[in-house]
Amino acid sequence: MRTQETETPQLEISRLYDRIRESGRIKDMMSLDNFLNPEDEAPSMTEQETLEAIIAYHTGADNVEEEPDSDGDGPPPVPSIKETLEAVRTMLRYKEHREDTKPEDIRLLQRLERDLLADQANGKKQWSLDAWFSG
Repeated sequence: MRTQETETPQLEISRLYDRIRESGRIKDMMSLDNFLNPEDEAPSMTEQETLEAIIAYHTGADNVEEEPDSDGDGPPPVPSIKETLEAVRTMLRYKEHREDTKPEDIRLLQRLERDLLADQANGKKQWSLDAWFSG
């Protein structure tokens, strides 16, 4: 004889459903399958998609798949010295070929280029000093 602990919930529900149907107290009784899984409540997502949505909601990662706005909520990333140096050199070439460029504009860009080169050289020296102390 089976005990109640070893029966699955589905069997218990089926037995209870049969007992209610046999009692005759409910006239137009729907099938158990329709009661448990109504057709008009068909899931719109698969079980895996539902699980992923629940996890994303509770971890705060529900917008992971969306691309960040080009406007951005935060500040843009700080460019590297190399990127900045390339931008200054591009600006310098542009200004050198314009007729309305003032000599002080060229000097200013050349000074920026020298400063960036110095920053770049100091950064490399610092790295090598750090490596020398740790080695």
